[in-house]
Amino acid sequence: DMTANIRCPIIILDGEEDQHPSPDEVRKLDAELQRHGVLHETHIYPGVGHAFMSARGDRANSQVQEDAWSRLMGWFNKYLVAEPVAAR
Repeated sequence: DMTANIRCPIIILDGEEDQHPSPDEVRKLDAELQRHGVLHETHIYPGVGHAFMSARGDRANSQVQEDAWSRLMGWFNKYLVAEPVAAR
């Protein structure tokens, strides 16, 4: 209900096996963001669940993690780059 009020770029990185939010909820949010013209990217990764970016052991998928971290850092570099502050 609040997506029309969003005024910043959004990136969504979700696992296909995640249920909070579920992929269907993520797709619904993606459609709402698009409908309201909110700058965003949505990526749903197959074969991984919640907290996949920090998962270890059997849940870890290094290829997915590498892609997700790369996308996230690229997003930060594009939309959150701070201007240098001159020394006074």
